[in-house]
Amino acid sequence: DLMNVEDPANNTTVDSKSDLFGATTVPTINMKNVPARTILKTFEEMEAIIRSCTREVTEVVVHHTDTYEDQLVNYDIIRQWHVDDNGWTDVAYHFIILRNGDLQVCRPISKRGAHVLKGHNKYSIGISFCGGRVGSGAKRGKDRSANTFQPEQWKTFDTFMKAFYTVHPGGQAWGHNDIDPTRRSDPNFDVVSYVETRFSKNNVQTAKETSRSGPLSINELIAS
Repeated sequence: DLMNVEDPANNTTVDSKSDLFGATTVPTINMKNVPARTILKTFEEMEAIIRSCTREVTEVVVHHTDTYEDQLVNYDIIRQWHVDDNGWTDVAYHFIILRNGDLQVCRPISKRGAHVLKGHNKYSIGISFCGGRVGSGAKRGKDRSANTFQPEQWKTFDTFMKAFYTVHPGGQAWGHNDIDPTRRSDPNFDVVSYVETRFSKNNVQTAKETSRSGPLSINELIAS
């Protein structure tokens, strides 16, 4: 069933843990073993799942799925592309933002992603907007644009980034195109400028530095 989802409430317990960077804003729920297809809707759920990550994380890398505005995309479809068609072990991204604005869990957050080059999979969370290609029906074209994203998707992205910065106040945010500018244009908006405007957050590295030298570890980020 393509619309099969799990209810996070069935997998939650109170957890007051905080990590090296950010103290929890509210008593959070334990979401260490949330299965793929789970739909997250609230800030508290997003904060909890980011906080549950057991690997070192210092950044978010933003993508889009390079699909059309009327194209159905969800975990099962992307899994078919990534696993069945490409032979990968799992969906490359940790999360996707569905066309209706729901955040869907894909790859476990504690598992290194497979969504970007230059060593960034080690320290990053990969999140992808469903969309990116302009057009629908008989008017599908070749252009790509962030204008294909729905208002509900932008709202969810903002909530997710607020949760990320709550857990990792010193974290960085990049577009796929920042890291791989000669091959990728997604997510077709300036993530660095966006988080500066929306969250008053500035990356320690420049896009050229992170593309050339790779990501920063927690210790390197603190020392910068």
